[in-house]
Amino acid sequence: MVQNFIHLPEHRLCVLHLYRHTLRNSKQRCHSQHLIHRIEKITRQTLVKHRYDKSSWSVHFYLQKLYELNQLLIQRDVKSVWNLLTDVSKSKSKSKSKKLSTRSSKVLTTLQDIHQSKLANGLQDPQVVREQLILNNYIRREQAQNRLPHFIPEEYKIKLLLPLALHGIAMVKLNSVHGKLVEGPPKVFLTHTIPVGHRIWFVRSALNKKKNQSKALGTLIRREKHEGHKRWDYLRQCKSNAYWAQQEANWEQLIANKTVPQLNLDKYLDSQTIGKKKIECPAQLAHWLEPISYSIQKLTETNVKKAEYFRNYRNRVLLNGGQAQYFENKSVTMYQRRVERFRKMVQNDLPYVVPFFRGRDLPSTLTKYRF
Repeated sequence: MVQNFIHLPEHRLCVLHLYRHTLRNSKQRCHSQHLIHRIEKITRQTLVKHRYDKSSWSVHFYLQKLYELNQLLIQRDVKSVWNLLTDVSKSKSKSKSKKLSTRSSKVLTTLQDIHQSKLANGLQDPQVVREQLILNNYIRREQAQNRLPHFIPEEYKIKLLLPLALHGIAMVKLNSVHGKLVEGPPKVFLTHTIPVGHRIWFVRSALNKKKNQSKALGTLIRREKHEGHKRWDYLRQCKSNAYWAQQEANWEQLIANKTVPQLNLDKYLDSQTIGKKKIECPAQLAHWLEPISYSIQKLTETNVKKAEYFRNYRNRVLLNGGQAQYFENKSVTMYQRRVERFRKMVQNDLPYVVPFFRGRDLPSTLTKYRF
């Protein structure tokens, strides 16, 4: 049985000596650190990659290249060394690209086989599956009302019942479009979300809802919610620290004066928020609780500033700045265009709709006028 050359002691010794000579000669004969690094990298990669080769020709080829590399280094022929390394790296890349192309062709063949097997197993595209679901629901509903027999030939299902089922779905959609147009232009209004402690106001209309919402607005809401939750966590941590600070202060006073200062901690902490009447802290507890109360004041002050900023933004930009009016004008324009398209559809195509002809059926007509 053929063995790898790596199992031969003489071969390992020869390769090891050549590799050591290469490293030594590269450092002694070259003055370019970039070239030294390139020699070490390509030599190491080549030896590691071909260490398990069973082909004597491949082993002889790379050993010969390594020997030539050492001879060129001894002669200080830097240009030839560079070209030799380039040739070796190109041969590696060619073999790699060949393997990749072979692998990609195998993957492509596998995908084609999977596609053919799906077709053979009767798997269909989503449009066919959707139409089949609509047809089944239509038949089940009509049979429940005794309008269709229990046995229906497949030819009748495809040629007769499927167009009627699709026509019924399109009629529901047509009535929905007509009802929305009768209601008038889409409403434009101000709405808000509440992160923590304040409200973020923004305009909501048919043009910027759901997936059409501004990405910057979504980023702003997520950031404010994250920062608001952080401030809320800091407030809770401050109140927890205040409890232990009060206990430490009581312990100090109990040891020193045999007395415990009286203070309703919850009312004291609540009074530190902006806009509330401050409760004075006893002198014995001041040096323990005042730093915490200062932190609470700063956090509540940040919440108040945030609320004031977004309230001013609502009044200055959304209402008085014209952003709400802009979306209202755009909504009216969109509504007028939809009405015009609907009027053209009613005049030109709806009177001539035939459910059994592709292109002249109601679903095709609605698609034509973008409804």
